[in-house]
Parts: sequence; structure tokens; C-alpha cells
Amino acid sequence: MNINQLLAWALPFAAALHVTEEFAAPGGFARWYAAYRPDLAKSMTTPFFVRINALMIAAAIYCTYIDRTGRITWEWFMMAGIFISNAIFHIKGAVKTGNYCPGLCTSIFIYIPLGLTGIAVYLRAGQNPFALTALLSGPIYHIYSQWDHKRRSA
Repeated sequence: MNINQLLAWALPFAAALHVTEEFAAPGGFARWYAAYRPDLAKSMTTPFFVRINALMIAAAIYCTYIDRTGRITWEWFMMAGIFISNAIFHIKGAVKTGNYCPGLCTSIFIYIPLGLTGIAVYLRAGQNPFALTALLSGPIYHIYSQWDHKRRSA
């Protein structure tokens, strides 16, 4: 297995570990989020959490299949951007509340290193000159998500 394949397969494993930390071991993300953002708690339902996390894991799995030439495409960078943005959300939330935010450990120790390592490997190899655009999709997703939850909670 080469480095590209390893990094591609690391995406779904990282996502699965992160979701496990948020909702199963130790879990409690929904409760933590409701306390952190009570203004948005109404829109944060179990079906929402199931859908959004299933979509994230499916997108990460898709990234392992999209290019059999060994080159990683914009989709990988997009997932890395979403992972890094999610990590920033968890860090910011933990600092703001002064409490452990479920998902914080996998964010710090898996999402950020995976994203930065992949970015360095692929850019050093001259792959995907449009990586910056794809990476920006992570923050854009989180901005949209916050706006949508505020809209639905109003």
C-alpha cells in the first residue's frame, strides 16, 4: 500500500473513530452541544446527527475509490478541509465552555495531523493545484451549517 492509498483509507477510519468518540465512547456530544449552543439545540435532532455523520463517513469512503491512478483529487482535500474545520469547532467549543467536548481527542490527534500530512504529501508531489479551493470548502460547510441551524431554530 502506497502513501496515497494509506491516506485515502485513513479518511473513513478517522471519521468512524471521531463519530464513535462523539456518540458512543464516551459519547454525549448531543447533550454537550445543546448546552453549548442552546439557541440551536432545537435543530440538532437524532435524525440530523445520524444523517450528517452517515454522509460524512460515506463521503470519506468514496474518497478511497475515486481515483485508481494513485492521485488524490479535490474530494480528498475537501474532506481534509471539513475535518480540520470540525477540529477547530471542537477546540473552540471546549475552550469556550471549559468542558471536554466529545470528539475533541480525535479532532486534535487524528483529524488535524491527517489533514496536514495529506496536504503536505500531495502538494509536495505537485498534485492538485486547486487544493486551496477544496480546503476552503470545510469552513464554508461549517458556516452554512451554523446559518441553517439558526434559521431552523428560529
